Parts: sequence; structure tokens; C-alpha cells
Amino acid sequence: MKTVTDNTGRTIDLLGFDACLMNMVEIAYQLRQYAGYSVGSEQTEPGDGWPYDTVLADLAANPSMDGGKLGAVVVKRYIASYSSGGVTQSLLNLGRCPRSPKPSTSWPRRSSPPSRSPPTSPPSPRLPAPPSTMSMPISWTLATSARSLSSVSRPRP
Repeated sequence: MKTVTDNTGRTIDLLGFDACLMNMVEIAYQLRQYAGYSVGSEQTEPGDGWPYDTVLADLAANPSMDGGKLGAVVVKRYIASYSSGGVTQSLLNLGRCPRSPKPSTSWPRRSSPPSRSPPTSPPSPRLPAPPSTMSMPISWTLATSARSLSSVSRPRP
């Protein structure tokens, strides 16, 4: 993909994954400089994959769609093609992905020294959170439509 973007001088509008487990935040982060959007599944996909006939018919009817709009079509058509439900498909706006991770530099610190007097009640366990290796907002996931979100988040009856 680096060769393509170097040779064309631009990023890919939409990178589509008709494969299992490809539209995850780790993969999106690695592709952020090469594409504007990515569309695919975060889970395993049924063997039939995308409904290319309806997606390409929509693109032929509106060839000026940008990557975001075409990705939304893929999500909508994919969800609609599986009447049994239980499938996932999402569109990510890679332009919203941070350009560099913000590593955590230290563990959380105690705000005051521990008390030396015996506790009056058993203390609740408080374990510090491990340092984050990357601070990446979840908000850069683009919700394409209320219909596709409800279809993705809960199985159909």
C-alpha cells in the first residue's frame, strides 16, 4: 500500500476487507496513513461474504460516491443480505485515528501516604490500572446508520 500511495501521491479512498477479523482498531491504526476509510468485519464472516451485486449496482448508480459513502453502502447491503442476523460489519474513518500513539509514562500514584492506624473496615482492593501503550479514542469509529448499528449490536429474531 505504501507503493500505491507513493506512486499516486494520494491515499486510497476506501479499503475493503471481505475477510474475517480485519476491521479491528489494531489493523486500522497500521493503515491510517494509506486509506481514508476501512470497511470490514470485526468478527468471523459467513462464507458468502459481501453482496457484490448490490454494492456494485449502488456504485454504478452513483459513481461519484466518496469512500465514506461507499463504505456505508457496503455496511448496509451486507447487513441486509444476512436475514438470519448475527453478522458484523463496520466502517472506520481512518482520518480520525491519531497519527502517533501517546505512551503512558508512569503508573498512577497515590495521592497521600498510607495510614498507619488500623482500618475500621476492611479496605477494598484497589489495583492500579496497567499503563496504556496507546491512547486511542474509540470515537473515531464511524456509525453509518441507526439501522446498521442496531443490526450489528443485536441479533435479529
